[in-house]
Amino acid sequence: MHTDKKDDCTKSRTPALDFLWENAPRHATKQIRDGALCYSHLPNGIEILDDKWVLSRLLFTDKLMDAKEYTSRRSIDPNNHDGQEAAVLNSICFRGRRGLRSLYERLRGNNAVVSMKEQVNSPHKIRVVLVDLDPNYNAKNQKWNTGQNFIPRNLWVIKDANSNGYGGVWIMNMDLPPDRQTLLKEDQSPLGNNENCRYVAQEYVCSPVLYQGKKCHVRVYAVVMSGSKNIAYVHRKCFLHVANKKFESVAHCNVFDPAVHITNCCANSHDPEAFAGEIVADLQLAPEDHVQERRENGQNGVVPLKEYYPSIAASVQLLMRNAMQFIQGGEQNNGFEYLGLDFILSHKDGQPVAYLLEVNCPPSQDTATGLKHAEDLHDEVLKDLMDMWVIPCVEYGSASLEAQLGEREGQYGWYCVYNDNETRDSTKDKLFILPSKAALVNKIRWGMFERRMKKKDEEMIEFVLNRKLGLKESGPSAADISNFARTQFPYFSTDNERKSFIFLENAGGSQVPSQVINRMVESLSHRHRSVIGQKSKEDAKRVTMTLLGGSERRHEVFFGMNASSLFESLARLYVNSGFLRENDNVILASENHSANVAPWVDAATRTGAHLRWWILQNSSIAKKYVTSSDIEKLLCPNTRLVCLSHSSNVLGCVRDIRAICHQVREKCPRSHIIIDGVAAAPHVFPAVDNLGVDWYVVSYHKIFGPHMGAVIGRICALSDIWNTEGYQDQLTKILEVGTLNYEACNGIVGLGQYFSSLASFDSGIAMKKNEELLPGDNPVQFQDSFVSDLSEKLVIKAYERIHETEIECLEYVKHSLSRNKMVYLIEDGSHNLPIMSFVHKNIPSKEIVDHCSRNHIMIRCGSFLTTDIFRKELNLDEHCCKEDQGIVRASFCHYNTLEEAEAFIATLHKIKGW
Repeated sequence: MHTDKKDDCTKSRTPALDFLWENAPRHATKQIRDGALCYSHLPNGIEILDDKWVLSRLLFTDKLMDAKEYTSRRSIDPNNHDGQEAAVLNSICFRGRRGLRSLYERLRGNNAVVSMKEQVNSPHKIRVVLVDLDPNYNAKNQKWNTGQNFIPRNLWVIKDANSNGYGGVWIMNMDLPPDRQTLLKEDQSPLGNNENCRYVAQEYVCSPVLYQGKKCHVRVYAVVMSGSKNIAYVHRKCFLHVANKKFESVAHCNVFDPAVHITNCCANSHDPEAFAGEIVADLQLAPEDHVQERRENGQNGVVPLKEYYPSIAASVQLLMRNAMQFIQGGEQNNGFEYLGLDFILSHKDGQPVAYLLEVNCPPSQDTATGLKHAEDLHDEVLKDLMDMWVIPCVEYGSASLEAQLGEREGQYGWYCVYNDNETRDSTKDKLFILPSKAALVNKIRWGMFERRMKKKDEEMIEFVLNRKLGLKESGPSAADISNFARTQFPYFSTDNERKSFIFLENAGGSQVPSQVINRMVESLSHRHRSVIGQKSKEDAKRVTMTLLGGSERRHEVFFGMNASSLFESLARLYVNSGFLRENDNVILASENHSANVAPWVDAATRTGAHLRWWILQNSSIAKKYVTSSDIEKLLCPNTRLVCLSHSSNVLGCVRDIRAICHQVREKCPRSHIIIDGVAAAPHVFPAVDNLGVDWYVVSYHKIFGPHMGAVIGRICALSDIWNTEGYQDQLTKILEVGTLNYEACNGIVGLGQYFSSLASFDSGIAMKKNEELLPGDNPVQFQDSFVSDLSEKLVIKAYERIHETEIECLEYVKHSLSRNKMVYLIEDGSHNLPIMSFVHKNIPSKEIVDHCSRNHIMIRCGSFLTTDIFRKELNLDEHCCKEDQGIVRASFCHYNTLEEAEAFIATLHKIKGW
C-alpha cells in the first residue's frame, strides 16, 4: 500500500522491497522491512503469539473483564462455525518454584467435580471414554469406545514459558502429598532456583482423542494479516503428531512417562520403531466423505478432522480478538504472521472440541522427519500462502486483494475464521505508522496490560478454582466435607474416649448418622402399623429408588432382612418359577461375596444347570471348573444368569457393569443379570437405571443406614420370571417374607435426609434439618415434603462429595503400602475404592490387627466370606507368613480424614519388622 504524501513517514523510506521473509525481525533489516510491499511479521507479533505466558493471558482476558467491556470488543465470526464457543483449558501463570508451591497448596483438594452420571464406576478417578481417530483400530479395540479408563482427576501440565520445542514440560498430580512432588523439592526439582522464571500451569486433558491408541495433537497452520482489515485464516491441511507409547499406560500410575505424554516429533523421532511419523489430516474432510484407505503407520491416506474444525476456528478467533491490540500496525508493509498452532482434541458434553496448547510463530518451514509426504504438505501450505496473500499484495495491494478474499474462500486451502469488520478507508489520505515504531507502541501497550493482569493473578486463581469446581462460589474442601459429616454421626461425639478411636472397618458396617437414628426413634415412639408403618415402607421404597438411581417406571423395590436373605430369595424364585432349567449356564465371579455365590450354586444343583466362573486371571488353579478371565468367552446361548459384584469387598475395584451388561445383552438376550452392590454403594452412585441390570442388591448397614437389605428389580425382568396376572404381589410375598421392620424403613427415609444434607450443607438449602418430633406431631406429615423433594441431583452431589473426601486417604495409604516391599497389596487393575487389603511377608495378620486395636485403630483380618477360587487366585502363600490368618483390611469412607490415614500408616510403622 503506497502513498505519495511527502511526510515524515515516507521521506525516510528506502526503495520498496517486494517481499521479505525472516524467521524473526532483526535490527539490521528494520528500514528494509518497513518499506517492503509484504513482510512476514506483524509488529511485536512473535513476542505476543509465540509465548506460553502471553497465550495464557490472552485466552483468559475475557474472563476478567467486566461484561460491558467484553461485549464491546466482541466480533462476529464471519462463517459462524456452528455458533461454537472456544474451548479453553484452565491455565494459571506463576513464577519460580515458590509460586508453584503456593499454587499446589491452593489446588490440592480442590479437584474437579466430575458428574457421577459420566463416571459411575470410578469415585476417585475420572472414568473417560477414549475415542480413536482410526476406525480400524476402534473396530479391533472396542474398549476405547465402550470400556473404562481411569485418570487421576487433578493432573496439571507445568510448562516453562521460556522454553521452546519439547523441553520444559512436566506432569503434576496436585492430589499427591508433598513428599511425592518432585517439582517442589529443592534438591530434585528441574525448575531451578530462579524465582523470576515464568511458568504456566495448564489443566491436563483427561480424555484426549487418540490415534491407534496413542495420545496425539494436531498441528494446525494459520495466518493473521494486517491490511485494511485484520483477518485470520486457517489452512485445511494439518498434521497429527503422535506419542510413542499407548495412552492406557497412564491410567494406573502417577509417574510422568514422556513416551506416553509427549507428542512432539523432534522428541519422538529418536525411536524409529515406535515413532508414528507425521500423519496428514484435513480439517475440511468429513469421515463419511473419506473413501481413501486410512494410513497405516504413517504411509497412506488422510485423517478426516472436519468435526473438530468449528472448535479450532473458535479458538483462533478468540486468540486473534484478544491479541490484535498488541500486534497492530502492520498495514504499511502488509505484514502477516504465519502460525503453527498445536491443539489437543477431546469431547465435552458429547461435542468434539479442540484445546489450544501453544503457538509457534513462525513454525518450521520444513519437517523434523524429512518424510516426503510431510515435506509435500509444508510446501503446499506455504505455496497457498504465497498465492493467497503475498503475490497479490505485491501486485495489487491489500485493499484490492481483501475485496476478493471473501469470494475466494477455500480456493487456496485457506478458510477465514476471524474478520474484525473494521475496514479502514484506504481511499482517504490516511497515514500508517511505521511498523518498527508500531512494535514499540505495542510493547508499551502490552506492558500496561501485563501490569493490570498481574494485579488480577489472585482473581485468576479463584476463577480457575471455581470454574474447575463448576460452582459460582468456592465449594467446601474435602476437609470441610469430612468435618461436616463427623458432626452428623454420634459415634464421633459421644465422649472423649470414643473421639480418640479411628474406625477403619467401614466395609464391614458403617457408622450411622443422627438423621437415621432419630427417624427410627420417631417410628418407635409413634407406632401405628397399618398407617404410619405402611407409609414408612412406601416412603422408604421411594427414597431407595432415588438413592440407587432407579426409575419408578422401569423398576420395583423390595426389602429384606439383609443382602444374603435377598439373594437366597432370588435364587429360590428363579428355581421355583422354572426360569432356570437343566443345561442352562450360570456365570459367577470368583471375587463375589459368598452371599452372591452359595444360593446360585444351590440353584444350579437343584435344576441341573452348569456353573461358569469369571476369574481374575487364567491359571491352573481351577481345572475342575469352566473358567475364563474374559467374560465374553463364558457367554453362550445357554447363559441364563450372570451374577457379579459391582465391586469386591476386598479388591477395591469397581467393575464396568454397564459395559458388561452391553456384552451380555448382545450375546445372550435371554439372560438376567444380578449385581451385588453392597461394597460399591457406600462410595459410588449405583445409577441402576443407567447400568441396565435386572437386579441390584444392597445392604443398608454398609451405607450408613439400618440393618436392612434392599433390591431393585427391572419390571420387564419380573414379568419374565412370573408372567401371570398379579405377579408383582406374588413376588412381594416371596421376596418380603413376613412383616417388615418399619423402624428400619423410617431409618432409610432418614438416610435420604442425610444425603440431602451432605449435598447442600454449605449452600443453606438443606431440605430438613435434624429435628425431633414434638409431642402430638404427625410423623407422616413431617416427612412428606422431604420425600417428595429428594432428587437424584442431590444424591449425585452427595456422592460427588463422598468420593472427593475419600481420594486423599486412598492415595496416601495405597502409596505408603505399595512402597513397602514386605507388603503385598491385594488389588486388580484400577484401585478406585478406599478399601485397602494386604498381607505382610513376616508379620501375621492378626498381630497387625491387634497392634492397631491397642492404638485405638479399628481394622479387621479374615477371609471376608470370599470364594475358595478367589483365595487360591490371590496365592497368599507366596506373599505372607506361614501362619495364615487371612487378609488385613482397612476400609475408609467420607467421614475419615487424611490425618487418620496418616495415623494408621504411622501405627503400622511402629510394628517390629514392618
